[in-house]
Amino acid sequence: MYKKKYDAVMSKDPQGKKEYSKTLHAGIEDMNSLAVSELVTQLAKWEKAKKFLEKDITLAKLATTFNSNTKYLSLVIYHYRKKNFIPYINDLKIDFMVEALKNSKQLQQYTNTALAEESGFSSTQRFATAFKTRTGMPTPYFIEELKKEEAKVVK
Repeated sequence: MYKKKYDAVMSKDPQGKKEYSKTLHAGIEDMNSLAVSELVTQLAKWEKAKKFLEKDITLAKLATTFNSNTKYLSLVIYHYRKKNFIPYINDLKIDFMVEALKNSKQLQQYTNTALAEESGFSSTQRFATAFKTRTGMPTPYFIEELKKEEAKVVK
């Protein structure tokens, strides 16, 4: 079961995950379209700069950073990223860590605690839960499969 999930994670195009809806939905149509556009642009820049790796990011802090309010930002994230705030942040962090693990043998030696720290989670348990939720498998299994693949390439 985990092997199938591992194969699915490995075949995902990291760029392909970011297909966002361009249409407006209930609640967001009441917002100024210029404000919506600005928030979407700010989110994209924020994601590109990997600011989601900060440990203490909250909806309120991010809204302040964007000179917005939590209601507007929450609506924009929900309608353009198709997620509520916490799953949105967790998925960004886990997607980052999956790519980092694929590309770094050193990271593959890290414990869950160290990986949680690297990806900006406040606890090991939150990291482990988010990783399994996003990928469908525990972190150690994913790392073990990466090592097996690397061993095949070396032979």
